[in-house]
Amino acid sequence: MDPGSVQTAAPGKLPLRPFPFHGDAVTAVVTTRHGGVSTGAYGSLNLGDHVGDDPAAVRENRRRLAAALGAERLTVADQRHGARVAVISPALAGRGHDGGADARAALPETDAMVTRLPGVALVTLVADCAPVVLFDPVERAAGVAHCGRLGTVKGTLPRAIEAMRDSFGSRPENLLAGIGPAIGAASYEIGDEQAAQVREAFPAGADALLRPTRPGHATFDLVSALLLQLRAAGIADRNIHPMGIDTRASTRDFFSDRAARPCGRFAAVAMLPARAPSRPLPAGTRWSIAGGACDAWLRTYTFNAEGGPAWKRPSVTTSASGATPWDIRTSTGRSSRCTGTGASRRTWCASPTAIPA
Repeated sequence: MDPGSVQTAAPGKLPLRPFPFHGDAVTAVVTTRHGGVSTGAYGSLNLGDHVGDDPAAVRENRRRLAAALGAERLTVADQRHGARVAVISPALAGRGHDGGADARAALPETDAMVTRLPGVALVTLVADCAPVVLFDPVERAAGVAHCGRLGTVKGTLPRAIEAMRDSFGSRPENLLAGIGPAIGAASYEIGDEQAAQVREAFPAGADALLRPTRPGHATFDLVSALLLQLRAAGIADRNIHPMGIDTRASTRDFFSDRAARPCGRFAAVAMLPARAPSRPLPAGTRWSIAGGACDAWLRTYTFNAEGGPAWKRPSVTTSASGATPWDIRTSTGRSSRCTGTGASRRTWCASPTAIPA
């Protein structure tokens, strides 16, 4: 299979570009401009309904993407180059899929979204702005951020990271970040007023981000600015994955507003799996179990060499497969069922969560 594509759940295949951490634990991909039904300047997988394309074509393109992801609907915000972050609840999941009016009603002036809900496809739309995907494999949370020059100087990305910390307990050292295709430094010339905003937002790093070109103008390195913000937030370089694609120089595969107007929009997507992957925890991993009725029976166990959970309390026994009394199926901690025995009672919980001890 082409390394630039991932297998989809649709009858066909959309040429999605995966981030290195894309896999069973999270869907983290970028769309291209291929695989849709739009024509002309919007050909063919335009996902933006605000750029002049046929609304019916955009609806079909969004339907195709949702099907490829295995999602019922996309969650799309009303992006305005601001710094507002929305924590996506069940009531907000899937809003914006039907168009701008719904996005404005549910997620007005929102340029970043975070969630820990499974099966919710968070989508950010871009055409030169940088799409950023965030994933916390420990707390099982994900996010997307729409980071153009204005959103970057306003701090959209740091605020998204703060929202994951405040809402889900995410720690920066556990976060993985992917920066999708965006306008490259050599392709992005800005004026003095815009350069002044960059200098104000990055007082220590502006000289490296701005390169004078002609009187009153300089190029701006948008991706490097985002790297500075990710590092300042405490995310290690080994966990940051820029795709390194200049959209203005890559219009065969991606839309670029600077290269052609009008043009379509492509997307970056973050989605936690609707069902946890079937993969045992490594032997020796210590976890605690909590969730539902099992909250009252919080215990710590260690996976044994056979892959089954070995309780510290000798009064509780397990099989080598771990099928009873606990069925733990994923390295990210989601279990399908659990039974626990106490001195005088048995408890059952339908969907507990295993949390690192």
